[in-house]
Amino acid sequence: MTFDLESAAWKFANQINDLLVRVLPLDSLAEMPISAVHAKRHILVHPGEEQQPKLIPLFYRREHRAYLFLSYKLTHDSERKFSAVQESKFELTPASGGAPLLRLDFLKDARQVPCAHWNVHAEREELAPLLKQRPSRKKGKPLDISRVHLPVGGTRHRPCLEDFLQMLFEDFNFDGNIGKELALAEGREMWRRTQIRALVRDSPEDAMEILAGLGYEISPPSSEVRESKNSNLQRY
Repeated sequence: MTFDLESAAWKFANQINDLLVRVLPLDSLAEMPISAVHAKRHILVHPGEEQQPKLIPLFYRREHRAYLFLSYKLTHDSERKFSAVQESKFELTPASGGAPLLRLDFLKDARQVPCAHWNVHAEREELAPLLKQRPSRKKGKPLDISRVHLPVGGTRHRPCLEDFLQMLFEDFNFDGNIGKELALAEGREMWRRTQIRALVRDSPEDAMEILAGLGYEISPPSSEVRESKNSNLQRY
């Protein structure tokens, strides 16, 4: 049976939409449902129905102060049995526009930077001499902290959208709905259970060892045993 990526993408889009409706005021979400938009080799999941995501306004005491940018690129996993996030991006951008203040990126196939990382757009005088030490610094690129990629746990342990949203509420006090904490906790649990399943597929022998230690009776399949995906466990 062929895995239906489009159906999976729409299910994922609806889950995100339901989360945002539960945590953000209506003014933020007016006419901006989360959609699954076809691209060349993947499906984009983001606010709006066009290729370019729309920005979600964020309010403080009903005054527009910033924007939330969120976008996912979905594709098949390596076995074409599940959907997989190829890229994701969450940004906090000032209402005046310009560069984001904070950005949380995931790039599954990244090679020169951590596949999951934060970028912080800020300035500090003491940082410039340290940035000059970078061996791969490209000419013309600014020497600021936004060029630093802060690793956050790789493919499986990276923060989720719920973590980013909770930061917006707790550290910046943006307006949100009553009961948003429960919605974020439930969404985070769903995300982490999905990651647990992915980790088990990456390292089934570790899953067997732990389950056996808990008293479960586990035996490997009679067919060829699946090898661990050590590359996923080693990714920076």
